[in-house]
Amino acid sequence: MKVRLNEEDFYAWKKLLENRTKPDDIKRSKIFENYGIIYKALCDSDVESQLVYDGIKKLRLVDICLVSEDNAQLVFETVNSTGLPLSTADKIRNFLLMTVEPSKQTKLYPEYWHPMEKALGMESGESSQFESFFNYYMTSVLQRQLVGDYYDVFKNYYYENKATGTEGIVKQIHQYSKYYTEWNTASDKGTRIQRALYKVRKTGQFKITPAILKLLSDRNDGLIADDDVVEILTIMESYWMRRAICALPTNTAGPVCISMLKSLNATNQLKSFKANLFSLTWAQRMPSDTEIKDTLKTLKILFIGTAIGDEAVELDIVGDDHTAVDQGFAGGRNDRKAVDGLLDFHIVILRVLDAGTETTRQQIQGGDVAFCVCTVDFHRCG
Repeated sequence: MKVRLNEEDFYAWKKLLENRTKPDDIKRSKIFENYGIIYKALCDSDVESQLVYDGIKKLRLVDICLVSEDNAQLVFETVNSTGLPLSTADKIRNFLLMTVEPSKQTKLYPEYWHPMEKALGMESGESSQFESFFNYYMTSVLQRQLVGDYYDVFKNYYYENKATGTEGIVKQIHQYSKYYTEWNTASDKGTRIQRALYKVRKTGQFKITPAILKLLSDRNDGLIADDDVVEILTIMESYWMRRAICALPTNTAGPVCISMLKSLNATNQLKSFKANLFSLTWAQRMPSDTEIKDTLKTLKILFIGTAIGDEAVELDIVGDDHTAVDQGFAGGRNDRKAVDGLLDFHIVILRVLDAGTETTRQQIQGGDVAFCVCTVDFHRCG
């Protein structure tokens, strides 16, 4: 049971009733696909059409009438608990829309909820992306790791913030879905903020998403300058890359990301974010320049690839005369090449290969290995 079909399913259903021909502008709805499956099954079976018709006549549409004292959402959840479970996305949508009058539903759904469903790929019936987003959204607004069913967590959040009103909460969810899409689609060809987001994404640390959503929300609200956003994102990138190079444990990522998120509550987010790094435990630390340099003296390149997701990395060590002293490490889990005496050379160049083609070449002057860790891009092999 749902409040109503989503927009594309509703449109497909009407077209199916009209002429059984699927229009070209229906891309995601499975209405016609489901109809085709049932139609073929009936054609291929030996069941008489009259028997099928008699069976259809036994179907009943249940119309439950409630009075104002009844809890419509509780009735809805109870009825649906006996059949195929609804997705969390459906339950959240219905919970919110059932709290307002029908006239308000027809405003909130097309203006806010349907565009979000479309952006997060829900029109095809796939809700996993929405559910990932909603988990990150709730973590961002509650500023804590979620425990238990986050549908129940959301209902508690709704009742605690009921003064905001259903429309206010729906608008907030819609706005955060835009930040999530911006984060997911960040490109190295976009604005400087998009490029900075892209570099953080390339570290593969997605538990930082709630902090990213908070950062983009504050930027949208005019609470933080673009320069500070870029600097915070650059520090995030450096933090995760330094830990990957030093092969530090990843089991601290959750608490660290929550502490980064909470640090953004201050009036001066950049100052607070930096201060938070110094308050981390030894296990959570951001490796210093000295630790990075000491690691690179004996590091086997395989460890970088393993830590950041089997990247293909080519390393050139270049001497003071700018000629290559040693060339060649073209990734792969079975290749091992020790880098000894790395700091005896003046320039280090890291090149990252994408499907065998050089896509990035960063020169780090004066042995500034820390800068290398902060700025080099790692691209996955195709």
